[in-house]
Amino acid sequence: PDVPGRRRVEGVAAAQELAVGRAHACARTESGAVLCWDLAGAPGRAVPETGDATAVHALGDRTCVLHRSGGVSCWSRKASQAMAATPTTLPWLTDAVELSLGEQQDCARRRAGEVLCWDAPLHPWRVDGLAAVRGLAGSCAVQEDGVVACWCDAPGRLSDPLTAVEGLAGPVRALASSRDLVCGLRAGGEMMCWGDAWAMPHDVAPMARPQAMAAPASSADGAVLDASFV
Repeated sequence: PDVPGRRRVEGVAAAQELAVGRAHACARTESGAVLCWDLAGAPGRAVPETGDATAVHALGDRTCVLHRSGGVSCWSRKASQAMAATPTTLPWLTDAVELSLGEQQDCARRRAGEVLCWDAPLHPWRVDGLAAVRGLAGSCAVQEDGVVACWCDAPGRLSDPLTAVEGLAGPVRALASSRDLVCGLRAGGEMMCWGDAWAMPHDVAPMARPQAMAAPASSADGAVLDASFV
């Protein structure tokens, strides 16, 4: 049904997943196609070469799609468009199972469990020292034992890449990030977050160490976590 103050996006049906950037949004449909539109009111348009998408992510002006084959393609929103003419396929990534977009880098978890990141010029590097990664969020990963580790956001600052996040007592089931905020959902349903002041809700002080935050009522029953609320 129509909601007062909101509009229906024309041209988009059977959406299974949404990704929202700075001034555009994209939807993955049931068939695997990806459609994007600008937030000024344009209808959704199909993005070329994305008919087999299993996930879509957006941050700022960037969008990336995970393909059923394990490949990844990305594009940047032009000033007057919701999409580039043709997405760029990352030739060195063919076995991705999860994507995470960040302010300075984007990362993918590969089938074998290792993490590969790349910067804006699409220069990839591997994050060493991770063990059996099962979830990504920004520049952090949750490992099979529930321990969360984070790393720097540029290859030139990776002399000591991994830092275990202190203060997360007990295993973490899921991670989510939004700009400079990272949140982890613990096994008991408690949500712990850490990040910079400008990325935090207005009533929360800056946190270098994780602090407990009120989690949605459904968080205790599932491992799905979305930090887009900030």
